[in-house]
Amino acid sequence: MLDRFDLGIDAAAEVYDLSIAQQQMVEIVKAISFNCRILVMDEPTSSISDREVEQLFEIMRNLAKQGVGIIYISHKMSELNEVCDRVTVLRDGTYVGTREVATTPRDELIAMMVGRELSNYYTRDHVKNTPVMFKCEHIDDGKKHHKRVNDVSFEVREGEIVGFAGLVGAGRSETMQCVFGLTKGSKGTVTLNGQQLNIHNAVDAMKYGISLVPENRKVEGLYHIQSVSFNSTIEVLHEFINMLRVNSKRESEITQEYIDKMHTKTPSHEQAVTNLSGGNQQKVMIGRWLATKPKILILDEPTRGVDVGAKAEIYEIMNELTKQGMAIIMISSELPEIINMADRVYVMCDGRITGCIDYEDVSQEAIMQLATLENAQSAQGNTVSLDKSGGKTA
Repeated sequence: MLDRFDLGIDAAAEVYDLSIAQQQMVEIVKAISFNCRILVMDEPTSSISDREVEQLFEIMRNLAKQGVGIIYISHKMSELNEVCDRVTVLRDGTYVGTREVATTPRDELIAMMVGRELSNYYTRDHVKNTPVMFKCEHIDDGKKHHKRVNDVSFEVREGEIVGFAGLVGAGRSETMQCVFGLTKGSKGTVTLNGQQLNIHNAVDAMKYGISLVPENRKVEGLYHIQSVSFNSTIEVLHEFINMLRVNSKRESEITQEYIDKMHTKTPSHEQAVTNLSGGNQQKVMIGRWLATKPKILILDEPTRGVDVGAKAEIYEIMNELTKQGMAIIMISSELPEIINMADRVYVMCDGRITGCIDYEDVSQEAIMQLATLENAQSAQGNTVSLDKSGGKTA
């Protein structure tokens, strides 16, 4: 089956050792292997690269030709025209309507999904040339073999959203794990407001005002059987626990503050977080880290598996945070998100930064040009910028 779909995955490999994208493709192949007549796919492209998405779409088209009916659940509007004939919209557990994809404008579908017109989907007041707040130099994962982070240097300015783009496996998440103290043996210099930081673990990073919302909230972030309150306050226990005394009122205040700030929909503080929608789970995750009052907020795939309404709300919150002086590092595989929200975009390939693009010059073509292996080899570790004409300057 793996050879049939040309996935390049060793059948003898442990699934645990595969990347999230590879795990997703194995799960898809497993579903197809049952020779089913109806195939339900729930966010199948949320963790896979553009090349793998094209492979998946080709598989889906072939299955449809063979008479297989496919129910395709997705929050990515761009995918509808690629593979879908009809689209059914649900909102808050209620059927809204069904439309033919070919004849329905995108704005109409978005309005059906969120219950209102989105006049400005992306909310961003771009900044430029503010003081440098956060600087990382020569970040390296310290590994001799299978190196994922190789001599990465970048800086983030006050009130800025810095995007990190690149193909799956480029080393973006691994770089931030090094910065946050999650990678043993990692090297490099991290400076905040001119002060060099000694980060050996995540506790150190948090002490300095750095927070990281991880890529995979289900595995790396949420305590699923615990309540919204537990998940919202677990990083700030010191604010309401003193020795053996628990200030339940203060715990409730913190929980409610970030439910309000994030516009999280939950019936109560004690609702198990696993019972919330993906978008509301993500809001709880982001709210938890905002409760630590960070100076630097690292968001790894902040809107993955989130509906368009929740995405718009998260973008608005990010914009408000930067107005308050917070600096945000955003890793995203969604190029429209990177292009519209980031003030500057660092592009990575094979563990190196291959270029930095200002928001005035950013485009999908410019990002993909720097995200290819050829650019990584030619850059040889040097950062490449793109001027307004699209030319490269060292």
